[in-house]
Amino acid sequence: MAAVLAEAQLLGLTGGGALSRAGRALAACLRPHTGGPEASAPAADADVADSRQETVLTALERALAADLPEPVDILLVQSDLTAIVPGRPTPELGAALERSSEVESRGGALTVRFTPQSVRRALDGGWSAAELTQALSRFSPSPLPSTLTVLIDDAARRHGAVRVREVASVLRVADPAVAAGIVADTALKGLGLDQVAPGVILSTAPAGVVLRELRATGLAPVLENEQGRLLISERPGSGRCAPAPTPARPGNEHEVRRRRPGRRELATLVGRLRAGEETRRAAGADPMAATDQCTRWRCCVRHRPRERGYGCAWPDPTGPCRNAPCGCSPSNPAGCAWPTLAGRRN
Repeated sequence: MAAVLAEAQLLGLTGGGALSRAGRALAACLRPHTGGPEASAPAADADVADSRQETVLTALERALAADLPEPVDILLVQSDLTAIVPGRPTPELGAALERSSEVESRGGALTVRFTPQSVRRALDGGWSAAELTQALSRFSPSPLPSTLTVLIDDAARRHGAVRVREVASVLRVADPAVAAGIVADTALKGLGLDQVAPGVILSTAPAGVVLRELRATGLAPVLENEQGRLLISERPGSGRCAPAPTPARPGNEHEVRRRRPGRRELATLVGRLRAGEETRRAAGADPMAATDQCTRWRCCVRHRPRERGYGCAWPDPTGPCRNAPCGCSPSNPAGCAWPTLAGRRN
């Protein structure tokens, strides 16, 4: 309830804990009519609902206009870069001040201040220095102070000195004739090419797309990194050889970049493989026997089964199959009776 009352006061429907003129007008429009059964029935027709809404808005507009003071279009600009509006500003004056000044106080009069940041905001919005000066002079009964005009001219002189453009790739061409041909080629129009300096062409397309399109026209472009060094692929024909980005998946603490293992890592892996073979040989196991389910299944489905419906079921890597008609083992899967996934023989 407190939030509803605060919103009503903000909208001007209440004031000082009582209904304002606009609040009473809204209550009168929303009060249900008791003139008859037709009036008490819900208005299902859309035209009737629109007419009632228009009536409510018109009543609110009249009530608020009677309570609010008349708007003024006078701007009193001071030499300390402040300005005063003696009343409620008109929509045109309010829009100009909102784009070019900072509000310092509100009340019976509106006080604003012009700052370099506020003037730059007006310039960013599309106004020039002359347009801003003209807009403020139209509401000022006296000429604008020199401090404000100097502030506007200084901000306009520095505005746009540095420009930022978003691009996806940069082309460096040593031959001016080749660069001119690339820019003028209609087949490369979709790349968004723009020559900003001799031999420097910007493109809105990614580097991979630019390479593909340039090669399609008969050129032989190469890829370079941010420092201008040539990127050479480790394998011919493998394309771009840039490192893979670090994964941004939540909870992933390890990088997944592919790289070639070093000699020390290879020696460690080979040592582990040989140690496993020595352990199996010491245990008397067949060194050629399958040790995982994928290898067993692959060995089974490779041979034609004898009986339908029976599958290989090795109890351990060295023992025979538990299914009697099968009779295969990890070292001798020739008699396997494993059916295919669809229930048919191989």
